Amino acid sequence: MFYKHLVTTTNGRSTIYLYFSANYEISEDMYIVKDNQDVLSSAKNYLENLEIPYKGRDIYLVVEDVIVGRLQLKDFFKKPKYIEYIRYGKKTRVDFFDPDTNPGLKLIDVRRSSGILEEMKIGEYLFGVVAREMPFIDHPECLKAQAVLARTYLLKVLKEKKKLQELNQFQLYFDKNYLKLLWKDKFKEYRSQVIDAILETSREALTFNHEYIECYSHYQNLGRTEESQNILKLAYPYLTSVPSMENDTSTFVRYRKVSNLYLSKLLDTKIYEGMPVKILKSSSAYNVLYIQFENKVFDGLLLARSLGLSSNCYTVEVNKDYTTFLTKGCGHGLGLSKCGAKAMEDSGYTYQQILMHYYPNTKLIKASESIL
Repeated sequence: MFYKHLVTTTNGRSTIYLYFSANYEISEDMYIVKDNQDVLSSAKNYLENLEIPYKGRDIYLVVEDVIVGRLQLKDFFKKPKYIEYIRYGKKTRVDFFDPDTNPGLKLIDVRRSSGILEEMKIGEYLFGVVAREMPFIDHPECLKAQAVLARTYLLKVLKEKKKLQELNQFQLYFDKNYLKLLWKDKFKEYRSQVIDAILETSREALTFNHEYIECYSHYQNLGRTEESQNILKLAYPYLTSVPSMENDTSTFVRYRKVSNLYLSKLLDTKIYEGMPVKILKSSSAYNVLYIQFENKVFDGLLLARSLGLSSNCYTVEVNKDYTTFLTKGCGHGLGLSKCGAKAMEDSGYTYQQILMHYYPNTKLIKASESIL
């Protein structure tokens, strides 16, 4: 669950921050209702497995640089209280189910928390990204496709003289310590497979019109990828809607329950049981473009982001106290589908064919940058 930690000391008191991603990992680990007992147990296991000598009282949970909650070790044996993560507001903050109980959100700068990624060896950085981003370690063509995307993003960032960060909208990074904890006795085997994929795609990157592409990817869709203009409001010739070989789209179905009181505040309209709700328009990838609550119309993508839904493909059911959002698939639907790539490899496709399918009109090149 956690991929990094930061311990700070203020006025003699230690505080620990535990980081986890807001990508599909959080959807799987903490998506529906979890209680403090579960989270505290995971936190304690993480501290013990990494032998972190933490003697403080507070544990802060951090997602995308934002503290989403505070736990106290003294509460470990108390009766659990149920929590649920909700994403809301223009700045896409993350908070507990009832924001009134946790008004004090703080920001964490990950660039100053655990070293500077620019100073890492490039190979080690690529290893941490491919290992984090591609869940199908036993599929070499998938790993190679992910290695090309990771290298493309790296080259694009360095060319634009930007800083690499562990958390960004294109790819996430896991350090070796976390991967050892995650993979356990499989660490050497999996590490070897990932490194092989990086070496076998040495210097390869994707370009469009001689420029490195925007490396969007996602976990799973319902059979088609999304058009970039529906998500980014910009049309990229290589981020178009294409068929996706998703083997089983029922494997990522999630429910999100939101209180009608909270949803009423968010939408500035009264939400009540039995009110008419209608999906007015969906994309060719089955994502909600416009949704109507009674006589008000809302942007389906913005609503999904505001509520932290795992995808933009959802249905809505309004009950007495809660409104339930049922989502299918995971991610925005742009670019490579990780589940789709797995299905293509199972059908005999190579990583080059996988990349050309999900990023049409692009060119696979051998990069000449000396940093590689």
